[in-house]
Amino acid sequence: MRTLRLIPTLAVSSALALAALFTARAGSAQDASPTVPARRDDARSHFDRGVALGERGHWAEAVVELEAARTSRATAAVHFNLGVAYRAVGRDASAVESLRAYLRASPTLPPDRVRAIDDMIASSGRRIAHVSLTVEPSSATITIDGTPMSSTARGLDLDPGRHLLVAESDNRRHAHRVLQLAPGSSSHIDLELPRVSDSARIQIETNVASALLRIDGHAVSMGSADEFVPPGAHSIHATAPGFSTFRRDANLLAGGSLHLRVSLTDQRTVFASPWFWVGSVAVAGALVVTGFLVFSRTEPGIGGPFGHIDNALTVRP
Repeated sequence: MRTLRLIPTLAVSSALALAALFTARAGSAQDASPTVPARRDDARSHFDRGVALGERGHWAEAVVELEAARTSRATAAVHFNLGVAYRAVGRDASAVESLRAYLRASPTLPPDRVRAIDDMIASSGRRIAHVSLTVEPSSATITIDGTPMSSTARGLDLDPGRHLLVAESDNRRHAHRVLQLAPGSSSHIDLELPRVSDSARIQIETNVASALLRIDGHAVSMGSADEFVPPGAHSIHATAPGFSTFRRDANLLAGGSLHLRVSLTDQRTVFASPWFWVGSVAVAGALVVTGFLVFSRTEPGIGGPFGHIDNALTVRP
């Protein structure tokens, strides 16, 4: 009778080490249920690949294989190993679900192993971020990272990190929010979807795919955005690490639109270039030696390859 291997544990807690003692045998109660042999073999193939990838530390790839194994045949061994892999990639909410599924599928576990799994669940649970929602209209459909929420749920347990929330409703415009969640954090989001007959449109395109776009202080998208907003005054921001910041205020009428093409300057290339520092030293030396160059705040700026320089160097008449 073949014994299925488990992924070697991560050195993160004694609870995880204890849980690794579990082994799932091919003759278990779950395996005894009728299953098409080809499907069972497919599940075992994915499971074995997931185990091998986990042993090499390739956890993201291991998750893919173990999820495929779960789709074909959700055994206790798959649930446990998937929980371990989820923890390794920081998907704590998914880890909790998988480890709880493992406990449900393993009713005869010894008490010490149950406690070990409970400790793992508690450890991951402390990292989960909690988000509550108030949406108008309340019948709006909500998706998180492309996955629909329950029509009645207005509370979310999410992994730490970045998520995209989309709200949609009949006779209303859609709305987006980019959520950046810290481990163990709690937050609340208010969303009011503008009516089709009473809204304005803001479209933004940038040259930086990772640029975070905000409208009225709310993070709505990355790189580009197409948002409907109530008529009135709005502020638009675009930011990306290492790039210049863009800001614009606009006052829009109902039915109006604003289309912005934003070019953010890569400031890293300016300061990383040795010619920038050579030029800076040369200019500083000229200021000390000749005394002929001064900063002018009244002369118009000089355009150049690095953008518009407001405080340009000019020659004193």
